[in-house]
Amino acid sequence: MKISEIFKLNKSQHELDFIDIDLDDELPLFLDAHIFSSKNDPWSEKCDLIIKDFFRKIHETVKLDRKEELYKLCSFLNEPNETCLGRSKGKPRGSFQSTEILIEIFEQLFDIKKRNQKQFQTIETLSDMKFYIDGVGNDTISDIVTNLIRYQLILYTNEQCKLNGIPTEKQISKPYWNDISSRWEKEESINQLIIDGKRILLVPKNIVFSESYYTFTKERFVQHDMLEFLQEKELQVPNSPLIKHRVPKKNQDIGEAFVTKKSIRERDNVDKKQNVLEFSSKYPAIMETFKNKKHFKSLNVAELYKIQEDSFSDDDYNNLLDAFIKTLKSIPSGNKYANDYHEFILGLLTFIFYPSLSHPKKETPIDNARKRIDITYVNTADTGFFCNLKSEITSNYIYVECKNYSDKVSNPEFDQLAGRFNESSSKVGMLVCRKVNDLAYERASGQYRRKKELLLIITDELLISMLNDMKLSEDKSDINILAHEKRLYELKRRIEVERY
Repeated sequence: MKISEIFKLNKSQHELDFIDIDLDDELPLFLDAHIFSSKNDPWSEKCDLIIKDFFRKIHETVKLDRKEELYKLCSFLNEPNETCLGRSKGKPRGSFQSTEILIEIFEQLFDIKKRNQKQFQTIETLSDMKFYIDGVGNDTISDIVTNLIRYQLILYTNEQCKLNGIPTEKQISKPYWNDISSRWEKEESINQLIIDGKRILLVPKNIVFSESYYTFTKERFVQHDMLEFLQEKELQVPNSPLIKHRVPKKNQDIGEAFVTKKSIRERDNVDKKQNVLEFSSKYPAIMETFKNKKHFKSLNVAELYKIQEDSFSDDDYNNLLDAFIKTLKSIPSGNKYANDYHEFILGLLTFIFYPSLSHPKKETPIDNARKRIDITYVNTADTGFFCNLKSEITSNYIYVECKNYSDKVSNPEFDQLAGRFNESSSKVGMLVCRKVNDLAYERASGQYRRKKELLLIITDELLISMLNDMKLSEDKSDINILAHEKRLYELKRRIEVERY
């Protein structure tokens, strides 16, 4: 059964921030250190620091020839079965490597250092090992990463359990890496999600990848960046037996020269990891260019359902959007239905603004618990409206206040949200309400001009417009997760120029 079914959350995957795992099976989804290094939200940055500190320790241990210390570092890397992610159980193509095998994998670094110092220095990150070390693939890196960031996943799981009313139990934790002390540690007593005696870790859906959609792989690097470079290089070799010529065009004595990737692959055995390492150490700029490409995109709704082996057609997607609109219209305004509205808006915003906003928390205390916020999201955007905000205004977090008033909101509601802002975390908030008048936009404009604080007024009308913008049509067959954001740009421009 899925988490949503076990705890009767009455929410589907698109309304949840975490992967709705099935405890009876594994989903073929993975974590990669490279993804964290490419993101700039606080949670990802912390995970990146943890992973880099561990690999720095591994690198240092190998550099100093301390094998016994390496064994101790690896001894805490155990099978992380808490996430139910990885190779599916019915397909034994790979599984978590035992501690002994992991030690053997890391021991290869000693041999590389002894053989060639420059090649050893080329292996800079944990994810680099997928390219250069035999026996290391996506599943191995994902499991190591899970072990390292376990504490962050425990904290995230607790947040999501609190958000969705899921009970937790205090237990001793499994080991996690502390990047401050640079060692493995445990929490003696910390709330954890326990189901039938088994620890469960929830994982944010915006950081996992499917091998069908992720391009940070050795195969991709070899096929495109490496072989294309070698093709150009081979064309400069006089009388190379690999050079062929196309059929001459008019006024040509000889056709254009070319070299096939197949001929280079067969001659140089480029797919062998040792040869990829030799190439990268000799031409580091090629690998650096490859790393800087955009390899990761959060899975959209249809892709998530496909991985979970649930059918989800274009019609299903449009019907989902219509269902959101219908439900929004059906919730009466007024204090009596405030909780229904609040819960619905939480799921709706999580869906609409995925993957730009994630890690929602409900009623977050701030300023030493003197103030509370209805919902707080982490700004995890790497493109679009919320990404652009980061360069203009403090917006590491997005604060949300929900007001299910039958009357139009007025100054006190704006003051309540504006009172949450501060320079270190965020000066951006959303006031989600049923309707407003023009004076509300003037109020938001005044706040923006005086203090550079952005109050986004999100009405029923705006939410319905955004949902309609996200619909698929015959000339728009791909789910565009940012199609609706033009409404936010328009809203921001209105607030910037509104007279008051």
